Amino acid sequence: MTELNKLTSLFRELALLEKDLANSQGLPIQVARLFIAICEIGETDVETSEANSTLGYNSATLSRNITTLSSRPKRTGKGLGLITTYDDPKDRRQKLISLTAKGKIVRNTLIKTIK
Repeated sequence: MTELNKLTSLFRELALLEKDLANSQGLPIQVARLFIAICEIGETDVETSEANSTLGYNSATLSRNITTLSSRPKRTGKGLGLITTYDDPKDRRQKLISLTAKGKIVRNTLIKTIK
């Protein structure tokens, strides 16, 4: 499989996620980048600041994309349920991110797609 075919397959898998978003006009690339960054950093205890420094998003963009990846309700429907967030017990100002069971399945599917 050529590199472009792998990329096309990866985008196809990511596009399947958009059907879970009500009123979706496509999965924003920002959301996909955040999910992939979380997967790269680790599946548990990813600091939001660490994900943000990897991507360089402003805090509003990061927050909006975290909401889309999580199960929290959105104005336009529901989140994807791929991650969960919780307070860092060491620093309550910091949020931690971990993949849900569904998030781990999607991560594994993406990895298989590009191999």
